[in-house]
Amino acid sequence: MPRSSVSKLLQDLEQHLGTKLVERSTRALTITPEGEAYRDLALGLLADLDAMDAAAGQARSSPRGRLRVDVGSSLANLVIIYLGEGGLDVGRWSTELHGDPAARR
Repeated sequence: MPRSSVSKLLQDLEQHLGTKLVERSTRALTITPEGEAYRDLALGLLADLDAMDAAAGQARSSPRGRLRVDVGSSLANLVIIYLGEGGLDVGRWSTELHGDPAARR
């Protein structure tokens, strides 16, 4: 972003707030105490937004619900072993495993 655009946005923000955020000289910009307080609050808000995005993204990427598996008894044993070894993240799943009723006879 061009320096002139940043300068204009900063001036607009200062006008909106009714206070100076930086002191300008021909050689430097110095942040005012009001500018420091505003920056600190803005950084806190940005951190909160990042946390909100991360939480929402995690909720979308983590499957949840009920997992019901109907399989024959020999395959059921493999599924039980797989789940027991952590092969599937079941933290948000409730699981039901049903073997083939015909195989139980």
